[in-house]
Amino acid sequence: MPLLAEQGWRVWAPNLRGYGMSDRPDGIAAYRLHNLLEDVGTLIDAAKAEYPAEEIMIVAHDWGAVIAWMFAIRQMRPIDRLIIMNVPHPKCAERELKHWRQLRKSWYIFFFQLPFVPEKMLLANDAKAVRRAFFRKCRAQGSLRQIRSRCLCKGRTTAGRNAGHAQLLPRVDALC
Repeated sequence: MPLLAEQGWRVWAPNLRGYGMSDRPDGIAAYRLHNLLEDVGTLIDAAKAEYPAEEIMIVAHDWGAVIAWMFAIRQMRPIDRLIIMNVPHPKCAERELKHWRQLRKSWYIFFFQLPFVPEKMLLANDAKAVRRAFFRKCRAQGSLRQIRSRCLCKGRTTAGRNAGHAQLLPRVDALC
């Protein structure tokens, strides 16, 4: 992000609904793709209204990349550049998920479809699983404590699971 800002880009790194300190509406329906696509469009509109831009670039990762792919495919707003990190085009993902090798690598996506189990596992023992997952990524113990406290915030893990669950329900060919 600092490198992009140094090159003159206005950089935002928003959390998806249900993640970080963002809003966490109840129920899976609030996290359906059309709502998340509208969130992205609204952010772009707000950024352009405040600071008109000649170019729009979306850089996305993980669930955000899935949303960015669909935002671009559906041409929700004009964008000039799309950079996707770690997520293939939706059609490629659909093709590869038909193979056991990729299904094994994608186990966590299916694990988070289970009701209540992921939340119980992540929050057990004072969120030990969360602390272990982020231990090497956090540069300071303060960051690790902040991540843990956010996860322990009522409804936070359920909102994150709802977001993931909502994205798996439609078939890819229905989205493109």
